[in-house]
Amino acid sequence: MRNDEAEIKKVIHQLLKGVDTQNGDMILEVFRDDATLQATNQGKIISVDYKQYAELHASKKFGGKDREVKISTIDLTDGIVASAKVIAQNENLHYVYYLNFSNTDGKWLIQNFLQHSRTK
Repeated sequence: MRNDEAEIKKVIHQLLKGVDTQNGDMILEVFRDDATLQATNQGKIISVDYKQYAELHASKKFGGKDREVKISTIDLTDGIVASAKVIAQNENLHYVYYLNFSNTDGKWLIQNFLQHSRTK
């Protein structure tokens, strides 16, 4: 029997490690092909393609900082869908990620991604 919560945690840690190490390939692997991604930018919500998000990190425009990560919640429904709230922060920045997952063929991937960031 698989442990869905553990698998979701692996996806979350891979996403954040990809961001912190600026590894675009690691980021790409955790998203579904039809994933949506929104982020706050100067008080507004903007939409970004997940491939563009990965490229922005791989090109060293974003990321590259180790952050303390806390998975606040994971909510699973019938082994098919899940949501998580994740807080990642360092001495300068505070991020809150709201992630929705779907399980396709036994693999958890991010379906929707909403990120809020602010300086401390």
